[in-house]
Amino acid sequence: MRALYMHILFVFAVLSSAPGESAPSVAPAESASPASESGASGESAELESAAPVESTESTETGATGEPAVASPPPVASATDDEKPGPARAPAQPEAPLLTEGFRRPGTYLHVAPGIASFNVLDPAFRQYAWGVSGGRSVARGRRFAAQLGGFFEHLAGPRDPAVDLLRLGGEFRIGASNERVFGYGLIRTGLDIAVIPKDVYFQRAALFFLLSVGAGVQGALGPRRRFLLGVEPSFDFTWPGVLILFRTRAFIGWRFG
Repeated sequence: MRALYMHILFVFAVLSSAPGESAPSVAPAESASPASESGASGESAELESAAPVESTESTETGATGEPAVASPPPVASATDDEKPGPARAPAQPEAPLLTEGFRRPGTYLHVAPGIASFNVLDPAFRQYAWGVSGGRSVARGRRFAAQLGGFFEHLAGPRDPAVDLLRLGGEFRIGASNERVFGYGLIRTGLDIAVIPKDVYFQRAALFFLLSVGAGVQGALGPRRRFLLGVEPSFDFTWPGVLILFRTRAFIGWRFG
C-alpha cells in the first residue's frame, strides 16, 4: 500500500509540475513577439522620421565618386544684354567702289583721225577713213562697264574708181574696267551709203546694211581720267554686196561728267 501511495504522489507531482515548467518557456516567447514587433515598428518609425530630406542645397555623388554641389538658379539682371558675347572673327572691310575714270558714269566723245581698212576678199581695195562717235558710259558693281552711242564715218575709197562710203549707226561696247583701263567687245550696226560716180555704175548712190563685230581697249589718262585713247580692230560686213572689211580704228576722246 505504501508503495502504491508513493507511486500516486510521484505521478501527481509530475503532472502538477509540467504546466509550471512549460509556462515560463512559452510565455517569454509569446510576450517577446509583441514587444519585438512594437520595437521594430518603433525603430522603423524613428528611422523614417530621421531620414534626411533632400533639398537643392544637398550634395549628390557623381559618377566619379566626388560630390557635385548643385548651383543656384541664375538671377537675371539688367546688365545681361551688356555682357560681351562669344568672340567672333572680325569681318573683313569691303573694298571701296571706284568712282573715277571708266567707273564714273557720264558721256563720251571719240574722234578717229585715221582708220586703216582693206577688203578681205580683195586686199587691193584699201580705204582710208575718219569718223566721230559719242554716247553714254555706264558702270555697275566692281568691274562691269559699257558704252552705248552712235557713230558717223567717211571712208574714202581708191581713186580708180572713186568710191566713197558714208556710214552711220549705233555702237555698243560691253566689258570690264577699272578706273584707267576698259576692255570690251564691240558691235556696230547701221547703214553704208556708197557715193559712186555716175559714169561708173550709172547711179550716184547705193545703200547697204552694215554689221561690225570686233574688240577694243581704251585707256583713261590725266588727273581725273578724262582723256581717252583707244584702238579697235574689227570686221565689217555689208549687205547686199560682197564687201568684208578688216579695219583697225585708232581714236582719241574725252569723257564728260
